[in-house]
Amino acid sequence: MNGPVMIGPEGDFTLEEVDYAKKKGYTTLDLGKNRLRTETAAVFVVSVLTVNCSCNY
Repeated sequence: MNGPVMIGPEGDFTLEEVDYAKKKGYTTLDLGKNRLRTETAAVFVVSVLTVNCSCNY
């Protein structure tokens, strides 16, 4: 997986924003009911992507 990651605001993305991102080729990922700070969410996403792909950083 290679490309940008969008992390939404605390209140989440609007449905219109999600639809727009999907049309632009983004894949959605739900972190469940957890509410993470932006900084924490970024670290979490990078960790998940690193563990779940064969990326060599």
